[in-house]
Amino acid sequence: MTDRFWRDDGLTSGCGDLRKYCGGTWKGIEQNLDYIKGMGFDAIWISPIPENNGDNYHGYAALNWYKSNPHFGDDHTL
Repeated sequence: MTDRFWRDDGLTSGCGDLRKYCGGTWKGIEQNLDYIKGMGFDAIWISPIPENNGDNYHGYAALNWYKSNPHFGDDHTL
């Protein structure tokens, strides 16, 4: 799950409310690809990328199929 993997702001504090976004981003995943590869993985499955309804951090409540989820990054970070 993109939101739960890694924040790109360097903070490692826990998530205060697990029912809301915790701050993981696509950039955070990108910054840790060597870590993922080092664990033996050669593929990853990120959360769906469309903009989501409310605090649905999991990505399965698409609100707009033509806009990326701003909590994970923007169209330029895809």
